Amino acid sequence: MKTHELIAGLTLGEPVFFGGLQVSPILKSEGGVRTEFDLFEAALLAEQVEVTEISDDGSVRELRLLNSGARPVLLIDGEELVGAKQNRVLNVSVLAPPARETLIPVSCVEQGRWGYRSERFSAGKQALFAQARARKSFRMSDLKEGGFAERADQHAIWGDVDSKLRSLKASSATRAMSDGFADREADLAAFEERFRVLPNQVGAIFVLNGRGAGLEVVSRPEAFAGVFSKILRSYAIDALEAPRWSDASAAGAVAADFMAALSASLASQTAGVGLGEALTLRGDGLSGSALTHQGELIHMAAFEEALAA
Repeated sequence: MKTHELIAGLTLGEPVFFGGLQVSPILKSEGGVRTEFDLFEAALLAEQVEVTEISDDGSVRELRLLNSGARPVLLIDGEELVGAKQNRVLNVSVLAPPARETLIPVSCVEQGRWGYRSERFSAGKQALFAQARARKSFRMSDLKEGGFAERADQHAIWGDVDSKLRSLKASSATRAMSDGFADREADLAAFEERFRVLPNQVGAIFVLNGRGAGLEVVSRPEAFAGVFSKILRSYAIDALEAPRWSDASAAGAVAADFMAALSASLASQTAGVGLGEALTLRGDGLSGSALTHQGELIHMAAFEEALAA
């Protein structure tokens, strides 16, 4: 199927520019939402969901999620989970069914620890940083064609995290991605102050230094608002190292071109986790994924090849 069917009815708002990062809001008219769900962090606070290692021995690639609530719980691709034996990120987006246990596919972003810091995972403040997430998307697209729909290249992710820590000159005893973010907390706070979510906003296109775009869409404005800070931080940490883009006059065209390329891309169904249907997006110079449920787009993430370079 063509991806344009998934994003029909979405429009671009005026871009906002700060510190080498451009954010163009994606807006949706009211109505049309059918699937009700809770975000992972909100469900944690309500004590309706828990994520643990799958056993005392644990597994780097897989975690156990128990949703004891009455509604599905959404975890988005790249979202960080902190604690237990080592910090992880989601390999794919998961709509975990209510009153059920689900095994979720993850990758490690803390190479130097394999020992319990807590029994259960908590929600991290960010997603996997944008460049690494884009690289993961392109690599996973190739793996999906080989039948490994939920598997990421763990060694490549460790390499990306190590490179990021070195470039940030961040100190981390356990080589944890979160330590790199913590070292630049004041800088990241400036981005969070500058970029705010608009009414009816369900997504955004993020552009680093005029090239290397990425997109995030969640079905409901309140749900997108709930994950916006995590996604923004994942781009802002890369923007701190990007050369400053001085030509803001072409900002809107960059986002529009990426939206057009995404619309022309193809979406093919792959094996999913939990509720809904998982889709892989491939187009000219872009890669991404989407999660739908009963024909409704729940979450989409897509990346331009230049972002992965």
